[in-house]
Amino acid sequence: MHSGSPPLQKSRKSLEYILHTEGVEFSATLAVAECSAPEGYHPRNVLPSAKTVIIFGLEIPAETFSLASREKTERLHRVIGRLDEIAILLVKALEEEGYSSIAVPSFFPVRVRDRRIGGYLSLKHLAAEAGLGSIGQNTLLITARSGNRVALGAVVTEKELHLEGPAVPPPQCRRCNRCIKACPTGALTEEGVDVLRCRNVTHAIPAPVRPLFGVLFKSRAGAPLAEWLINCMAWDAEMVCSRCLTACPYFRESGAG
Repeated sequence: MHSGSPPLQKSRKSLEYILHTEGVEFSATLAVAECSAPEGYHPRNVLPSAKTVIIFGLEIPAETFSLASREKTERLHRVIGRLDEIAILLVKALEEEGYSSIAVPSFFPVRVRDRRIGGYLSLKHLAAEAGLGSIGQNTLLITARSGNRVALGAVVTEKELHLEGPAVPPPQCRRCNRCIKACPTGALTEEGVDVLRCRNVTHAIPAPVRPLFGVLFKSRAGAPLAEWLINCMAWDAEMVCSRCLTACPYFRESGAG
């Protein structure tokens, strides 16, 4: 701990106070030394001096996914923006104590690596490691409190700290295949998601550009350009499909108890 810094208990209350007052439904911490994320996606790739990842989330109301795609997308963007705002508040509190900290983008910008589209860190995998949930067949996080209707944010900090996670063990995927059967394009399989067949990705790329995007996406050399294209177009794209999420038994069930 840095000399002259307040006791851990005082700092922890400060962070917990921010999370509580900002309406965060669940949160936990993960020691970076125990993180199994691969090179390139590890918290130390974001902050070399990192010791802790703070993971937190907000529940997305079920009715959001019954809305028209434009309104659904706008509501999801508001949740994403809220998570990023909370992350900035946490960073400010930690930096006031003298600890370097970085807010991890909740969703945008995305990266294209190894034929996958993802964030700078895989927040759902970090959340699973921190005990907040488990990963289902639809590749989404399943939590005890909110089922799979969750959005995540995170902060990487060089401060060692611990926030208590949920007392209830996370529910486990039932391997019922409902999400796989519900996918209208066959993008979801036992092996994961073929993003070039996912409607939310293909819808974001104008039809004339899709063949070029596919070639770039599959090429290591072309990946940076594919990444630039998807980030340019993603904010204006609508979430046109959420069937793999809504078909899951945990869409409405919390899994607790």
